[in-house]
Amino acid sequence: MDLRRRLLRRSRRNRRGCWIWQGATTKSGGCHGAARRLRGSGSGYAVVWVDGKTRRASRVSYEAFVGPIPEDRPFILHACDNRKCVNPLHLTPGTHEKNMQDCKAKGRIRNQSTGRIVKCY
Repeated sequence: MDLRRRLLRRSRRNRRGCWIWQGATTKSGGCHGAARRLRGSGSGYAVVWVDGKTRRASRVSYEAFVGPIPEDRPFILHACDNRKCVNPLHLTPGTHEKNMQDCKAKGRIRNQSTGRIVKCY
C-alpha cells in the first residue's frame, strides 16, 4: 500500500485539523521508548513500521507528503503540540534548540522521570 494512503487510513481528523494516529505509539513521551499499541489516551509519539524499522510517524508523514527532512534541521516540530498528529501542515523541521525555545515560550516541559509537565522559567 502507498505510504501516504497508509498514513491517511491509520489516522482520524479532529476539529483542530490534526490527523490523529490510531496505530502504535511509544510507551512514553520521551525520545526513546518501546512501541506499544494504544487507543485514545496514550502519552507517546506515533510510530509506524517502514522498511523493517519502527519510525516516528510524524517524520514519515513529513517525508511522504513534503519531502526530505533538511540535515540542518533534523527535528520535526508539531505546531499543534499533539504528539500523535501526522498532518504535514502541522509539522515543520527544526533544531533541538528551537524545540526547547518553543517549550519554554509555552511554559511547559516534561519531567523525564515522572512524565509530568513542569513549568519552564
